[in-house]
Amino acid sequence: MPSTRFLFVLLALSTLPVPAPAEDSASLAYDFGKRLLHKGSEAFPIDDLAERYIAKLEAQPATRLAALLLKVESKRSASHTARFSAERRNQLLTEAQQLLVQAAGPELEKSSLKEAFEEARARLPQELVVASLGEADELEPKHPEEARQKRAEAGTRLEKLAAPLQESADARKAEFEKLYTQFTKESDSEQNAQRIKNGQEPLYTPELLAKLSRAYAQFIATDERYIQMRVHQMDCYPDADAGKKTLGAALLTRCQERLDHESTANFPVVEATYLYLKGKVYASLGQEEQAYAAWKEALAIGATETPLEK
Repeated sequence: MPSTRFLFVLLALSTLPVPAPAEDSASLAYDFGKRLLHKGSEAFPIDDLAERYIAKLEAQPATRLAALLLKVESKRSASHTARFSAERRNQLLTEAQQLLVQAAGPELEKSSLKEAFEEARARLPQELVVASLGEADELEPKHPEEARQKRAEAGTRLEKLAAPLQESADARKAEFEKLYTQFTKESDSEQNAQRIKNGQEPLYTPELLAKLSRAYAQFIATDERYIQMRVHQMDCYPDADAGKKTLGAALLTRCQERLDHESTANFPVVEATYLYLKGKVYASLGQEEQAYAAWKEALAIGATETPLEK
């Protein structure tokens, strides 16, 4: 009988969520517009084409929300470019946040883009804080006290943002663990082995696999985002700060728990990401050798994948 680990690899390859087919004109329009926004480059920008497309969508009631979300995406994307100052990046993100206020009421509740709007609303506050850290870096050479104050304020804001995200990540982990326990119990049972031997369908159902896949994807995405936020928070504090060391120790434990879970070995990208995050925590704590070791291990994963994992 295939091992639980092997079955979970098959699950990963066959049922990990992929973008769902667009359900209506708004979803189609947003998907196409997002591709346009990210198609160009600084060497050959196509911003004017994307802007004209967004204006066309904005003129039609059925695609108005798609146009609004694309404007938000455009400003968020621009805020990540190196050519802008930290102040300008902060301004772009503030404008994006103001645009999101326009999406509300029954129109949004019925829209297939509701989840995408909620995702943008959840991410923007963190991006704004990170932009303010960039401002602190620019202030540091000539105005170190202002820079210190900005970092302290950013740390406080990140603490407030991280608490509910941690709750969400922990709740999603619990849901994944419940389904994973059910899956392993059924797949490793003698009854299941006999069914497979007799050429019958496995004891576990496709519905269970789909639920497990979705639960895992949601848990990992939320957990990684939570750790990223906490790493930014660590960078707000002086190296000698006791709270920074305590937070770092908790994050290292959390990363190691994820790396030690049986399922993680079947997902090389997930494993590499947690190793990278682990290295970032070590780096923030000033432990350069440990950071290097974690990043080296992460880079080695790509060279040791099996054909099945690829």
